[in-house]
Amino acid sequence: MMYEWGNKMEKFGDDCLKKGHKISVHDNYIKTWNYFSNSEYGSLPSEPRFQKNWEKSVECMHKAAPLQGGVLEVIKISFEDGYLP
Repeated sequence: MMYEWGNKMEKFGDDCLKKGHKISVHDNYIKTWNYFSNSEYGSLPSEPRFQKNWEKSVECMHKAAPLQGGVLEVIKISFEDGYLP
């Protein structure tokens, strides 16, 4: 259920972005991140839905980050042959 709510909130945030409502966009992307993050609970990292929920939560946080109004930098930390999540 949280995943479906996240999808609805993300679409609403995307619509707000098209209309130029910056505060609403930010708030909705943060809510969307929260829904997708919460939908990860109760699933194992080996389950397909876990990865999908994690990817959507990160995507929405990256959408919200530039709208924070302060300094928020997305970084990648290399580890072995890839990056830390």
